[in-house]
Amino acid sequence: MRTGTIAFLAGIFLLHQLPELPDSRWIFLLFLFIPLVFYTRKLILPSLFVAGFLWALFRASLILDAGLDQSLEGKDLFVDGIISSLPQQRERSARFEFEVHTLRYEKNVHDSPGRILLSWYARRYTKIPDLKIGQHWQLKVRLKRPHGFMNPGGFDYERWMFLHRLRAKGYVKQSDTNQLLQQQNKLNIINRLRTRLRESIQDLLGNKPYAGLLMALVIGDKSLISPSQWAVLTRTGTNHLMAISGLHIGLIAGFAFFLVQFIWKRFFITRFPWPAAKAGAIAAILAAAFYAALAGFSIPTQRALIMVMIVMLATLIQRRSTPSVILAAALFLVLLFDPLAVLDAGFWLSFCAVTIILFTMTGRVGQWSARGKWGEKWWRVQFVIAIGLTPLLFIFFQQTSVMSPVANLFAVP
Repeated sequence: MRTGTIAFLAGIFLLHQLPELPDSRWIFLLFLFIPLVFYTRKLILPSLFVAGFLWALFRASLILDAGLDQSLEGKDLFVDGIISSLPQQRERSARFEFEVHTLRYEKNVHDSPGRILLSWYARRYTKIPDLKIGQHWQLKVRLKRPHGFMNPGGFDYERWMFLHRLRAKGYVKQSDTNQLLQQQNKLNIINRLRTRLRESIQDLLGNKPYAGLLMALVIGDKSLISPSQWAVLTRTGTNHLMAISGLHIGLIAGFAFFLVQFIWKRFFITRFPWPAAKAGAIAAILAAAFYAALAGFSIPTQRALIMVMIVMLATLIQRRSTPSVILAAALFLVLLFDPLAVLDAGFWLSFCAVTIILFTMTGRVGQWSARGKWGEKWWRVQFVIAIGLTPLLFIFFQQTSVMSPVANLFAVP
């Protein structure tokens, strides 16, 4: 399982190092290599490597094929669709993701580019309407395909757009045709809840300095965190706490698991003779799924949810496995669900952090920490993570924080 997953990961990683995608017709070889994985033990590793390469090619081709037609760049277009993210609304501007249903230029209907990134700027005598996730709008826009600078060491904007499945960006033009077609869908309960929570936090905290931090932790909206706060978080190595990911989902799932297990043993075990651990596992999956939904099912939360489900399903089916096998299974499912995850630094940092913890805190290597008190173990976890992730932090961000172990020792709980 472990070597097979590494082979699958290597195939995916290789594809994303190529300067351009191979011909999409190679994808049909998947139908040849998938049977080899199951029926030819001697060729299982090379078959998984090739299958990973072709699977990543298939998913990448689907995204690139849904892009904006080059002939439509810079033209006045009419689109209708749904606001698919919490709008980052300022006093004179707003930015949001928009799921395009139909795209029209003059009298012709063109293929939808999928999800796009839009900005809406206020004019001198007009205000930006109250935008909410889930609203159905008709808009007049100007779009262009993703472009980024190729400066070594700089932020790769085109890669970021590709990773988030955003196939065009642009702005809303002032027009009488811009109109709200439908308010939030009553069936979309999660979006309504996210909007209500956001409005409640803004009403209760107003312009208080930590409103943005609270909103980031509750619903994953980081738009109100000020540059000075980001600077402090970066210097102390605690900026990862503002992105709802494995740590947050894991804490919520763990809390639900132990709480329900405790309640089940004391109040329900006599009426429902079902193991308390299984009841806790179901509660953990539901709690993790709910929190991931509150965060808008962002890419890091999707990965974390899959990892939680793998661990809890092992409890439900009462199958004992080593931590490394469970981690390999979670890694394989994450790659199967989203092979583009290897483009995200958070993917490598999260899996490497878990691997470091398992290697240093369990088995013979971890025996030195088994006798320590809880506080000592917590300090050691922070120390080994800080040391172990330093090379990756230099590779991805060209910096690290020497205060990170101490700051996270207090900030994580």
